[in-house]
Amino acid sequence: MRLAPSAVLLCVALAMCLSPVAAQQSNVSESRDTARLVAVTSAEPLTGVDLAGFDIVDAPDDRLSAMVIAWSAGLVELQQRGLTFQVIEEDLERFYASRLATPDELAQMAAPSAGSTVTPPFGQGSMGGYYIFDEVVSILDQLAAQHPTIMTTKQSLGLSIEGRDLWAVKVSDNPGIDEAEPEVRFDALHHAREPAAMQTQLYFLIWLLDNYGSDPLATYLVNEREIWFIPVVNPDGYEYNKRNNPNGGGMWRKNRRINQGTSAKGVDLNRNYPFQWGFDNIGSSPTPSSSTYRGTGPASEPEVAAMTAFMAAHDFGTALSMHTYSDLWLAPLGYTSTLPVNDADYDEVGALATAVNGYPYGPGAVLLYPANGITIDTDHGVHNTMSWTPEIGSQFDGFWPATNKIIPLAQKNLEALQVTALAGGPFLRATGLQLIDEGDGDGILEPGETVAVIISGRNSGMGTSNGATASLSTTSPDASLVTASVSLGAWAGFSDADNSATPLRFQIDSNIPTGTSVSIVVAMGELGLTDDLTTTFTVDNDWAVSGPGLAGVNGVPVLSAQGALIAAQAGSLDLAAAAPSASTYLVLGFNALNGAFKGGVLVPTPDVVLSSLATDGAGELQLPFAWPQNVPTGTQIWAQYWVQDAVGPVGFSASNGLVGTGQ
Repeated sequence: MRLAPSAVLLCVALAMCLSPVAAQQSNVSESRDTARLVAVTSAEPLTGVDLAGFDIVDAPDDRLSAMVIAWSAGLVELQQRGLTFQVIEEDLERFYASRLATPDELAQMAAPSAGSTVTPPFGQGSMGGYYIFDEVVSILDQLAAQHPTIMTTKQSLGLSIEGRDLWAVKVSDNPGIDEAEPEVRFDALHHAREPAAMQTQLYFLIWLLDNYGSDPLATYLVNEREIWFIPVVNPDGYEYNKRNNPNGGGMWRKNRRINQGTSAKGVDLNRNYPFQWGFDNIGSSPTPSSSTYRGTGPASEPEVAAMTAFMAAHDFGTALSMHTYSDLWLAPLGYTSTLPVNDADYDEVGALATAVNGYPYGPGAVLLYPANGITIDTDHGVHNTMSWTPEIGSQFDGFWPATNKIIPLAQKNLEALQVTALAGGPFLRATGLQLIDEGDGDGILEPGETVAVIISGRNSGMGTSNGATASLSTTSPDASLVTASVSLGAWAGFSDADNSATPLRFQIDSNIPTGTSVSIVVAMGELGLTDDLTTTFTVDNDWAVSGPGLAGVNGVPVLSAQGALIAAQAGSLDLAAAAPSASTYLVLGFNALNGAFKGGVLVPTPDVVLSSLATDGAGELQLPFAWPQNVPTGTQIWAQYWVQDAVGPVGFSASNGLVGTGQ
């Protein structure tokens, strides 16, 4: 769902305007100061100024409280600001580690259903279930060896500040060739304390490889996309967390830059991208000790320089720069609350991507807090790539979800990654189906008639489809295909289309019994991937109508306003002479003529107030009604009608009507 901005979440934005004090809070320094979870409360709503510089992890809508992460200097700062607070967790690193499996427990874990062909198996990495950097590298090597025809060996995009490679792999049907196919990118671990994002990305990579050739979606994505994976953008920070917290739970965020003139280390890689770098001091910080320190200049960090060069060298249709946590699906823009010109397209794909995980979606600056110099803004603003930042995991999961949540979180977000890959090129979805009676045109599908089929669809992707088709099939022996497949022509991204100019057609068997159900399937798609719609209808018959006092065809009788509405022994009603009142009703029912069709009143209709009936402009009142369905051919039905008020019949003891004969 798309959410409106919350005052509390906007207050988080101001909290990102970090001061040197805030830097002391959020810098996991060499002195091993501990990160604490702190509850701040107030009798009056907390403002952005109150919490400026603190990493806010929860802020209820009433703004009377907030949960923040604070180091020792942060506790002093809270006191100096006169805020009331309570430390909920003294050591977050220890808390996170306590939820993670020990080496002995990992050794006893059963093999997972996905990712069991690699070592360690998925979800059983040596850092509490999470893969360490060396294991990620090994996993990429193993997968390339297992699937050499659809995945490249790893290639370095460049070196980190401490000399580690930023490894990337590509998945495609001809991975060693740069084909003219839509490109998609997935990256993770810009922030070193967010390994669940890396795990979720690798789960999607494994799913693609393991299901290629057997699953239509996996096969289509591999054949028709070039999908790039960069699982660890910040290897130095991740290694630092491993060194200090080998069983997981490390809270280091930035890279390992030695900032000149200060003991504080690190640059926030997701504030160092060129587009709108340093736009203000709210969305990033100029202070080296801050957790959102943006660096000395755009792409000053070698990791970001490598990423920006890679982004410029490719034409990515869509991208995910994956993070944790908050259960959010963030779109550009991040540096400002102004909506991008294609915000509707972002909403469209965002809604489809989050259909399973249920994450709120929308621009980062609106949904969460302003952030400038970020990956997805550079994607959007420089390269016209539709890009999002998933914040994977809830407040309960935190930065290091428990070991038993690694696989469920990856599974919960699998469809979101699939949708993102689809949206990088043509993403065709069937949205509606219409059956048109081409026999007598009465809308009743009868034996022997030809039926036209119109399917409507939406291209919810960045690419134009030039090979889209619609096809018709049925398992019914009582329907034969006349036009089984049609081309939909060129179909631009983010537009609607249908086959009304070239309908699909089938014919109903002339000997099919009335009341028989027939199902048809219409498939819309391209290159082996279709979105199918199924509909079932019942073959029926129509009616020939005759009789005094009432005339009409196919269930739309016309009542004469000048003649007698009812010929009865007690008299008659002339509508021209006596206008019906609000309490005068017409009652209509159906009975079998001469008892030939058992069942009594077949389709009693609700009483109709005569004064509410519309006229046709010629002094006649129109009363639509439906003839009984599924009546055997040749059966005659007597349609009776009479007039009464709220008490009973108005001077009439008899009724008149017409006869309908099943055709």
